[in-house]
Amino acid sequence: MRTARRCIPKAPKNSIWYLIDACFLVNKYLDETRTKDQGEIDSISAAKQYWKIIDQQLSKGQCKIFILDVCIAEAFKVLAKKRYQKSTLIKSAVEYNRTCAKMSEELRLTTKEAKRQIRTIRYHDIQTCRDIILGIDRFFEATYKRGGAGLGTVDLMLLSTGKYLMDFYGFTKADLFLITQDKVLYKIARSLNDLPKTFNPQEAKDNYKKVFISA
Repeated sequence: MRTARRCIPKAPKNSIWYLIDACFLVNKYLDETRTKDQGEIDSISAAKQYWKIIDQQLSKGQCKIFILDVCIAEAFKVLAKKRYQKSTLIKSAVEYNRTCAKMSEELRLTTKEAKRQIRTIRYHDIQTCRDIILGIDRFFEATYKRGGAGLGTVDLMLLSTGKYLMDFYGFTKADLFLITQDKVLYKIARSLNDLPKTFNPQEAKDNYKKVFISA
């Protein structure tokens, strides 16, 4: 039987947090029926199964989402790549602009909302700081010894951010969860005990039916 150590509460009694990568974010806004590429279909479909539950948690104030600022920039780059490299997922300029606007609207906290006495914060961007940048150093050995030579700086910054949130702000493995759809990054994150519990929606063992459990 799957242990609670590898699960996320579906209806948490206290607020939980997600730290996500660009791919997982972008897949929320794509339509898998627009492509015949099975890899893309699986990636988008798996992400949306997670997002369906996470969106329900967001609407009930049960969770919040952390996104590193450079991951937000990377997400817009991914959308641009699909548009200008003629992906069937985004066929026109109108569709591209609409998709970018939808993602931007969900991530943005307007000045009006920020001034309210009671604010609903669903997404929180993490600003790249010295501690996150310097913290990358501790992941080099694990990266190069465990097949992660192809990972980019942004990938390592995501790992460093997970460590940063736990060390500086007191998040724990019980309330902070890292979600990535990069298989190599997932493998390395899973191998390090001092990082948040990490999930990849595309992995069979991380299928949403197995991961999200009732309290």
